[in-house]
Order: sequence, then structure tokens, then C-alpha cells
Amino acid sequence: MGIAFLWVIFSLVAGAIARFKGLRAHRYIFLSLLLSPIIGIFAAVASKPNYRTLEKRKIKSGKAQKCPFCAEVIKIEAKVCRFCRRELPSN
Repeated sequence: MGIAFLWVIFSLVAGAIARFKGLRAHRYIFLSLLLSPIIGIFAAVASKPNYRTLEKRKIKSGKAQKCPFCAEVIKIEAKVCRFCRRELPSN
């Protein structure tokens, strides 16, 4: 019973790592439950982050905005875009 409990807990850890990187957590949880939590955690850590999802999360949370000129994600407090160096219109 204890091993099964730890198996599920570590499978959820793999899912949490994947979610933190903007990936679909349920895939890594299923992989961990099916094969091994060690494999699931390793796969989640080794996977590249999904930057598009992470950018959407930042914008939705109100911590970032898209530059109206170059469409890069920048901090909400920015006065000048760090990518295109253009002055942002005041809100």
C-alpha cells in the first residue's frame, strides 16, 4: 500500500513539473503511472518548455503584456519595449 501511494505521489510530481514548464501534465502523469515515476520525472525535466503557453499564462495573470509594435511579451510596467526599443503608449 505504501509503495502504491508513493508511486502515485511521484507521478503527480512529474505532472507538476510538466505543468510548470507549460506542458500537458496528464501525459506525464500517465507515463509515470504506466512505466515509472522516475521515467516520468526525467521526461518532464528533459522536455523543452512550451513558451507559447507560458506567455499566455503571464498575459492572463496580468504580469505581462504584448508589445503593440513587435508582439513580444514584456512586463506590464514597461515604458519601452526591450525587444524593439520603441516607447509604449501609456495605458
